[in-house]
Amino acid sequence: MRYTEPHIPPGPMPSTPRSRFVPARLRRGFTTIELLVVLAIIAVLAGLTFPFARSLFFKNDLSLSADQVNTALNRARTLALEGMRGDSWGYSVEHGVIFKGASYAMREPAFDESLGIVGGVAVSGIPEVTFRHIEGAPSATGSIILTNLQGDTVVVEILGSGIAYDPSDGVEVCTTDDAGQPQTLLIAQSLLQIHLAQGDTLGPCPTSEESSVSGGSSASGGGGSSGGGGGGGSSSVPYTSLLGMVLLSSSTPGSLTLSGNARLTVSPGGGAQINSANAAAVKLSGNAVLTIPTLNVGGTPGTSVSGNAVLNGTVLNGASPVPDPLASVPVPTPSATPFPKATVNGNNVRTLDPGTYNGGIAVSGNAQVTLNPGVYYLDGGLSVSGNGRLTGSDVMIYCTDGVFKLSGNGIVSLSNRTVGPYAGVTFFQERTSTQNVQITGNGNLDLHGIFYARDAGFTLSGNGTSDVVGTALVGSSLTMSGNGAFTVQ
Repeated sequence: MRYTEPHIPPGPMPSTPRSRFVPARLRRGFTTIELLVVLAIIAVLAGLTFPFARSLFFKNDLSLSADQVNTALNRARTLALEGMRGDSWGYSVEHGVIFKGASYAMREPAFDESLGIVGGVAVSGIPEVTFRHIEGAPSATGSIILTNLQGDTVVVEILGSGIAYDPSDGVEVCTTDDAGQPQTLLIAQSLLQIHLAQGDTLGPCPTSEESSVSGGSSASGGGGSSGGGGGGGSSSVPYTSLLGMVLLSSSTPGSLTLSGNARLTVSPGGGAQINSANAAAVKLSGNAVLTIPTLNVGGTPGTSVSGNAVLNGTVLNGASPVPDPLASVPVPTPSATPFPKATVNGNNVRTLDPGTYNGGIAVSGNAQVTLNPGVYYLDGGLSVSGNGRLTGSDVMIYCTDGVFKLSGNGIVSLSNRTVGPYAGVTFFQERTSTQNVQITGNGNLDLHGIFYARDAGFTLSGNGTSDVVGTALVGSSLTMSGNGAFTVQ
């Protein structure tokens, strides 16, 4: 028998559509019930989130309006104090206009500056305030009340000195006057401007107990031992709400200088007071960017912006200089039995106790150092370099000989004291020291609290992209360069 192969016609084999093998139950779309369930879920989520978003929107309008009123009143008072155009200046809250003249009705419209409040915010209380030429005395004292659509209110008070402030946005600081008598200053967070003149009474000065640093034993190799950290202190917290920058140099050009690709951001609610009366007290060049809600500067015009530099924020020039807001912070007393210098390098890990360190603290290599809560008196400064890491919470570091220096790839993460006279303060450099605080290289700084170096400057030239240099900086000057991005928040 001969075997004959079956004949297969040329061309591709006929295929059966895949859909023929997909069950009909898997090819159908959404049912009406499923669509209704989805729509019901969307409606419930919208109902839950809309009231919250609406409330947030109204609160933001109120906060913005309060800032506008404060800014406008202080601007009008500054113009009056400077004797600008030989006349009084005022602000009409009702019309949202800074005006020249004895009243809004008698103003010279050619000099009007518009700075109104957000629509939907109602105003009651004092409708307008005029500040007397040269003297700055207000035509009225009392309250301006702002109310949003959901009934929230902010009260802006006008003191006898003519200064306006939001009581919920201020912090009292105790200091002494020229005669050595205690007096209380009020600082408004939004402008960082001293808000006290003769005749304004804001309450008694706080008292405190924590002003000495007791000694103790150093804890090495991860071990711990007893040590002091300053006494238990008063619950009074005089500076914890200070936000932004205060640069105290009176005449320096470029008291605040940004160059290269430097970026400095002061978070909303903060501001800066630049005491320098130089015409270029603030200098921005290159591709530098300064973002700040309010910039009070003593010079006129006070700012110099060149190249591709950008200044984002409200500038109020000709501002009166302010005294050191932390002048009353007591200097800690060194302990009778100090520790030797703490030098931690290599791959060592150590925990340090509060107290006095003769020679300071130096962290380098890949070392890791943790600071226990308390007050540290460093007679020799603080340095973190290489890949060193320094961390600690509820600490205050005082440097008497030497400075704070962060370089290389070092990491510093510190938070401020929460009790006693140093509450709110993280770093305090000897007031008469003129050695600049130095933050360079690729190190990362995450410092929460006030960075205080009265007669010294801050030199920031790192390449970090998210360095936090404190909730406030108080010093002589600040210079930024390089590619770093720093935030005061």
